[in-house]
Amino acid sequence: MMEEQVFGIVSETLNVGINEITINSDIKNTLNWDSLNHVNLILRTCDSFNLNFKPELLTELTSTRKIIDYLKGRGGIMEEEGVKKFEIPIDELRVSSTSKVATITNANGIEMPVELSSMGIVIGEQQKLKKVLLLRDDEGSWVFPKGHVEEGETDRDAAIRELKEETGIELHPRQCLGKVHEFGFPFERKGVYKQINVFLFKTNAFGTINTEKDFMDGQWVDLPEAGNILQHEDAKNALNKAIDALNRENDREER
Repeated sequence: MMEEQVFGIVSETLNVGINEITINSDIKNTLNWDSLNHVNLILRTCDSFNLNFKPELLTELTSTRKIIDYLKGRGGIMEEEGVKKFEIPIDELRVSSTSKVATITNANGIEMPVELSSMGIVIGEQQKLKKVLLLRDDEGSWVFPKGHVEEGETDRDAAIRELKEETGIELHPRQCLGKVHEFGFPFERKGVYKQINVFLFKTNAFGTINTEKDFMDGQWVDLPEAGNILQHEDAKNALNKAIDALNRENDREER
């Protein structure tokens, strides 16, 4: 049941026994349900149910009941031959006026704007050879192309734009296999909470990389090797999610 899955997500995110989670559990009456864990809970819920994160969910989904009601209403639970099927809503995050569209309160009680960014993972396939596009930033770390979602564009379109700006490689929206991951973290130096949506792109060509001046290098790296040279755990996790999604897509195409 969906309710049991939600209870499990709440339990694991808050590190609270599942028997302590009820339909009436909320941000005010549940142990460890503080502001930062609340952000992680909403992100994890969106990831588990293949929903696009929207900052307003941080203020709307403040109890297990509200989370379940939202999933039922937005996800379109359908009965088909006695089996419940979850229909993913067609919805894209769009920034209306600024990339800072919501706030959270950190552990010190300070409000932090949420800054939205998109990351693009591009995997090229030629015959059985798979490579992923990586950039080397000015600190020498290998990273994926990413940047802020600008006014009036979707998070997917932001990923496509940043890919072109940072690598010179232009991809079509049809080459996007969808959002495969999302993560966030407080960026105290800028006083914001950074929320990053990760999109996977598939191409059959290893195009020429023309990096922006902010990057030292750009390369197509053998997929098995990429995880070894990525320094950041968030990037490694995003790559693993992308590989899983690509394998599922390839399996569907072979059937």
